[in-house]
Amino acid sequence: MDLDLLMDVLLDEGSASQIPNGYFGTIDNRPVCVFYKNGVFDGCKSDVVDLALKTGVPIINIFDCEGFEISVKTLRDLTEFLGKLSLASGVIPRI
Repeated sequence: MDLDLLMDVLLDEGSASQIPNGYFGTIDNRPVCVFYKNGVFDGCKSDVVDLALKTGVPIINIFDCEGFEISVKTLRDLTEFLGKLSLASGVIPRI
């Protein structure tokens, strides 16, 4: 999946700002955070979730699961990310 094309289609033109493990931008002039992950979950950080929680904006999670791999060493990163994401439940809209 071409991430740049996806962000061009999803976010308002010129609004996308890349942040670690995601994007901050607008949809119909409303702020959103976008988390995108494909392939290996190695080094997955929750910076984009932290920003969404701090600013109170919705977060869109996109997981491209084709060829997805999780190793024992990356389970900690995945657990931390999903824990942060669960903190967002009921606090900010998640898609």
